[in-house]
Amino acid sequence: MTKRESKADLFCFSSPKEEQKEKHLDSQTTFCPHADCPAKGQTGKGNIRIHSRQDQRYKCKECGQTFTETKGTPFYRLHHSPDLLVRVVTLLAHGCPPQAIVAAFGLDERTVSDWQQRAAAQCRQVHEHLVAHPRDLGEVQADELRVKRQGAIVWVALAMQTATRLWLGGVVSEHRDRWLITRLIEQVRHGALCLPLLLVTDGLAAYGTAWRKVFRDKVARVGRGRCRLQSWAGLCYAQVIKRYQERRVVAVERRIKAGEPEQVEALRHQAHESSVLNTAFIERRWRNVPWAADFSGAAHAGVSTAHRYHRAGNVARRHTLQLLHGA
Repeated sequence: MTKRESKADLFCFSSPKEEQKEKHLDSQTTFCPHADCPAKGQTGKGNIRIHSRQDQRYKCKECGQTFTETKGTPFYRLHHSPDLLVRVVTLLAHGCPPQAIVAAFGLDERTVSDWQQRAAAQCRQVHEHLVAHPRDLGEVQADELRVKRQGAIVWVALAMQTATRLWLGGVVSEHRDRWLITRLIEQVRHGALCLPLLLVTDGLAAYGTAWRKVFRDKVARVGRGRCRLQSWAGLCYAQVIKRYQERRVVAVERRIKAGEPEQVEALRHQAHESSVLNTAFIERRWRNVPWAADFSGAAHAGVSTAHRYHRAGNVARRHTLQLLHGA
């Protein structure tokens, strides 16, 4: 018995073939994943039939191509038990060092890294499918979190729709600079309709610059030359600046940087019943969500992987576990 097999047996993992035999193929809830298929992403259309039960494959009548049930998920062409992948990603999400996972499960370090990237890609795809759709956001609050790691600091920026407490996106970077904030505001735009919109942040100046730069559309012109960029109508921006003394808030200053005060007040009233502008909702969510502390685990992966975490950070890494269990 090999080292890998003995440790898999120790943790009671079943083989991929055994799990496939237990699964039931359902062509009514499956859709064609191929990009060129006219019926891509559509379920219940009668275009999917079972091609091979032994190989867990379907066939689309529209494009004539076959595909496995795990196509487009982290389990695609997986040579280990899906349960093992879920456990490994769970440990990574809780900040467990990859070296410890390699030692415990007898896996190769490249395998652990590949599974991490698979889970991140799945997380991003689901976020783009479910969250990154234009909607009336009303009020959006944004904030940054300073995460310590061994020998360095990493910044995590998140944006949230106040009315529904929906996380709109997140970015990780080495620096708390304009690049970090611009990438975050771009994610907010992907989920926003061209309607009156209020952004409430702290006093970081980069938000105002990114807000004006990102929320612009090209205006068609006659003749040659560059198209003019026009800002969205109804954009409002407010800052809530807190003054601290001995780690206690001694004063709060509220500034309306863009938009009419009446419109700012109307958008604030639609989002929540608080009597004043504040950033309490996103600050409270930072403290209360169960995965907030797990960003320290993301920092352990190294600053060199910050851009990869930016792509995977459209949703929090803890959401990956829910996606994998439901995949």
